[in-house]
Amino acid sequence: MTFYNRYGEACCYTTNNDEIYSFRGTPLGYIYSNLIYNIEGDHLGFLEKGWIMDRSGCAVFFSDNCGNMGLVEPIKHVKPIAGVRHIFPVKHTRRVPGIKPVFKMRWSDESSNVFFE
Repeated sequence: MTFYNRYGEACCYTTNNDEIYSFRGTPLGYIYSNLIYNIEGDHLGFLEKGWIMDRSGCAVFFSDNCGNMGLVEPIKHVKPIAGVRHIFPVKHTRRVPGIKPVFKMRWSDESSNVFFE
């Protein structure tokens, strides 16, 4: 599954619907029970109908098969060729997630470039 930012740029992808990589092959995070975590185990957001939303309920990424959540998805750019994937590091203990917010039908103020940091 490929994830695109608010400008339609392909930013990251999953190969097994679990581990998330940049197109340079860098491990960024992972999905666990529709929750998004970075490598350090910090809870970053939620996966809902193909959309990744931040902890406040705003959209950060959308996927090829995203459902209608009331937010118009931008025109997608051509995906870059994925680089060789680095070995995924050992996942740290997951932090307890917050309560899932209602989807706010707007884009997050947080840049997609720093979401996984």
